[in-house]
Amino acid sequence: MDKELKQQIEFMNNNLNAIVANQAMIFCKLKDIEDRILEEEEKE
Repeated sequence: MDKELKQQIEFMNNNLNAIVANQAMIFCKLKDIEDRILEEEEKE
């Protein structure tokens, strides 16, 4: 495989991995917010 092409693919793969990690973090934070809202609604 062409060295430059391989480098570009590795770069894209690293970026995609970062995107997946960021989405997982956002999901967890949103889940925490949702859980807190539900807890507050149950108290009322």
